[in-house]
Amino acid sequence: MPALSQGHILVTGAAGFIGTWITKTLLDNNYRVRGTVRLDSEGLYLQDLFQSFQDSFTYAIVEDVVIPGCFDDLLDGIDGVVHAASPVAVADDPQELIRPAVQGTLGILQAAFKHGPSVKRIVITSSVGSITGDPPPSDSETQFLTENDWNTVSVPEVEKKGAQAAQNHKYRASKTLAEKAAWNFVKENQVNFDIITIHPVMVLGPILQPCAAPENLNLSVSEFWQTIQHPPNGRTDAELVKYRSNFVDVRDVAAAHLEALKRAEAGGERFIVGNGPYAWQDVLDALSSFPNIPRGQPFGGKGITPPTIHDSSKSKKVLGLKYRPLEESANDTFLSFLNRGWIQG
Repeated sequence: MPALSQGHILVTGAAGFIGTWITKTLLDNNYRVRGTVRLDSEGLYLQDLFQSFQDSFTYAIVEDVVIPGCFDDLLDGIDGVVHAASPVAVADDPQELIRPAVQGTLGILQAAFKHGPSVKRIVITSSVGSITGDPPPSDSETQFLTENDWNTVSVPEVEKKGAQAAQNHKYRASKTLAEKAAWNFVKENQVNFDIITIHPVMVLGPILQPCAAPENLNLSVSEFWQTIQHPPNGRTDAELVKYRSNFVDVRDVAAAHLEALKRAEAGGERFIVGNGPYAWQDVLDALSSFPNIPRGQPFGGKGITPPTIHDSSKSKKVLGLKYRPLEESANDTFLSFLNRGWIQG
């Protein structure tokens, strides 16, 4: 399919942490954006945020992505779609995550197939949750994962345990099933568009989305917020220096979606988006110049084995991404809290 270096893009979930940055990045690069939001207040917030772009940004309300046909009337004149709408990451019933993830993804594909003749490309915000399944073999070994890997663990785990399954498996199962549904849809239908899936790791970075208070933050930034409190979310020094997943800045995630639209060679591909492993102690070390940040046990990552490396070399090669370091992400996230008056510098 031809690349979309310009045009009118539908962004679902435009008021989310990632969706707001995707919208801004597209507007900054001279695209027009029609964003979907759940509430009129979210749309008005975005309209005010992007007022300098004038008529290049409009919004439409989609209260629930599982409603059949909810996207059908939104694709007139649309050249490409970024499907960033995503269910929350915590729920008792796995279907609270799986149903909107799968039906929302299929809904936008079906709408483009039946009602979007001008749509040429759909970029889907997935997650490394559809790639990551098993833990590494031991605490002293690191597993390396690429776009060729699939999570084969979480779906069977959720099918077996239901509500008793671990939260991470419920979330990962929803992402795995939604992505597989997308690839199967394209395979089984003679569509006029191609798809691309973007797989971010743990997403940090400054907040831009409508958010009235820290308790309303999305999950990843909420963990950041909790870490910089006293004490840091109840984590011991040993827990602070334990490497977690990999991290990526939200602005780099947005750039990945932009480049996925622009580059013809990206069509039909999966892309891991990430910049290596991190520990929460790395975040505290990066913020050490601020007086109100807990110090933990400064360590610089010495002697700690990362459990997983998500290989993002493909995104660098094909999408041309250059990732921000953790220090920049941590400082800019902190400053976005500071600018909202949530914390003292």
